[in-house]
Amino acid sequence: MKTASQILLSLGLALLPVGQVSALTFSFDYQDSNGFGYFDNTSASPVGGNTGTTLGEQRRILLEHAAGVWANYLESDITIVIGADFQQIGGSSNSATLAFAGPEFLLSDFDGAPLPDILYVSALADSLAGEDNDPGSPDLGITVNESIDSDPNVLGGGGFYYGLDNNAPSNQTDLLSTLLHEIRHGLGILST
Repeated sequence: MKTASQILLSLGLALLPVGQVSALTFSFDYQDSNGFGYFDNTSASPVGGNTGTTLGEQRRILLEHAAGVWANYLESDITIVIGADFQQIGGSSNSATLAFAGPEFLLSDFDGAPLPDILYVSALADSLAGEDNDPGSPDLGITVNESIDSDPNVLGGGGFYYGLDNNAPSNQTDLLSTLLHEIRHGLGILST
């Protein structure tokens, strides 16, 4: 059995910065149905540098932008696949889960593993192995609470802010900062 410190050591290695290197790429597996979440066709006006003209397009632009921020600080020759969706999670006027994320799987003892019997998050394991250990599957998953936008009783009904400029009004929740936070969980900064 692995100790908590062994697990956390391997998870923490996922985000060792390597400087301003752009060798890392992300791809996206949008898992929402047509007309919902990342494919919501509701008209939207461009805001804060986000040029999307539908709610779904603005959401995709934000996720891809957030992943691009992380790509500037990490290095891997293996593409990291993000599985992403929106779900109605609910909440109250003063409390709600904005989103949640994590690695889709953990691996140990794979070809290229630097230490035996240590769990590595999938994105890090793929990078160390020099190949995708589970082709066709996302490496990390992110679910965003659609209720923030659709339920006027959740967090005062202000919804998410879709700008790229970190300039959310006080009555809205900045989706970009939420996605940046959640991607780090998927890359291995998390508790077990």
